[in-house]
Amino acid sequence: MKMRIKIEGKDVLDKYAYRARRLKPAMRVIAELIFRSVDLNFRRGGRPQKWPELHPITLALRRKAGRGAKPLMDTGQLRLQMVQRVTDTVVEHEAMAPYAHVHQQYGRWGTFMTVTRKKASVLVLRGHGGGRGKSSRETEKVIIPQTVRIPARPFMLLQKRDITAMKRILKDYLTGGEKGLQKA
Repeated sequence: MKMRIKIEGKDVLDKYAYRARRLKPAMRVIAELIFRSVDLNFRRGGRPQKWPELHPITLALRRKAGRGAKPLMDTGQLRLQMVQRVTDTVVEHEAMAPYAHVHQQYGRWGTFMTVTRKKASVLVLRGHGGGRGKSSRETEKVIIPQTVRIPARPFMLLQKRDITAMKRILKDYLTGGEKGLQKA
């Protein structure tokens, strides 16, 4: 007994196979979708949940300096330092600011301060790189972290509808070509 299956329309299958190996046009559309979604997270102050408010001390310092009160929007540097890389199989969306991970998850951020302790049991605080000459008394220096805890404000967060849209973009590209991408 023998069974034979023949697929008609090999050219259609070849077209799908060709597109499946060359997804860059669809990936560019997905990259744009990711960019818009992350940007909307910033503009809305978090999605689906709002980000925690600024600490009262931070808020007071910003107001004193005449700056804004929206988390992650004061200077806009974090929002502006996003880069994307697109290949046939990957879209990378990366926040280049060195403190991005602290805001995305949570953590501590700050500087270090040098504490100079004189033998006469007097503490002298000097910022790193500061100071006024050497004392005639012996000193010992200790580095103390001066950090603050920053709550998580996840800005690189995709919504369920973004994932659904990405699937639709890929399906439309594979089945409808460039016309399918224009609808996305």
